Amino acid sequence: MKVMAAGRVCYKKTGRNAGEKVIITKSIDKNAVEIVGAKTKKQKCNILQLFPTNNVIKLKEHATQKEIIEALK
Repeated sequence: MKVMAAGRVCYKKTGRNAGEKVIITKSIDKNAVEIVGAKTKKQKCNILQLFPTNNVIKLKEHATQKEIIEALK
C-alpha cells in the first residue's frame, strides 16, 4: 500500500499553510499529489512538503471540495 495515496490525511510542513491538515485527493506523479484542505483550495503539492498521518479517509470518486472538508473534521 502506498503511503501517499488518495484519502491519506497529512499536515503541510512548509508554505503559507504550514501546519494545516489536508487530504490527498489524487496522485499526479511520483513526486507530486493534489491536496485539499479547509484553507487550501485544490492544489498541486510536492510530497516532501507533507507529513503523513495514520488516518485514511475513504473518498467518493466524484466528491466535491465541501464533502472532502467535512470528512476531514
